[in-house]
Parts: sequence; C-alpha cells; structure tokens
Amino acid sequence: MKKFLLALIIAIFVCSLFAARKALVIGNAAYESKPLRNTINDAEDIAAALRNLDFVVDFRTDLNL
Repeated sequence: MKKFLLALIIAIFVCSLFAARKALVIGNAAYESKPLRNTINDAEDIAAALRNLDFVVDFRTDLNL
C-alpha cells in the first residue's frame, strides 16, 4: 500500500509539471449605467503578465454573459 501511494504521489507530481497553465482574463468596461475607465488596459496588462509566466491566456473584453 505504501508503494502504491508513493507511486501515485510521484505520478501526480510529474503530471503537474507538464500540465498547461491556463488563465481566463476578462475586462468589462461597457456597462450601460456607468461605463468604467481603464479596465480593458488593466486586463491587457494582467494578460501580458500571465503570458510572461508561461500561462496560456484566453483574453476577452466586454462580455455580456
């Protein structure tokens, strides 16, 4: 049982080394009642920082759902 647990822990660790790091960054500014300033720029900056950390970034703006 101990060998099985050790093998499982090692397998999980090795898989995590090769797993893609993913991020979803959403910048919403176009609100009907009170549009926001700079949220798109801030979201772009966050997306760029995550890309520099080797994340695969899905970047979206002004989503309605």
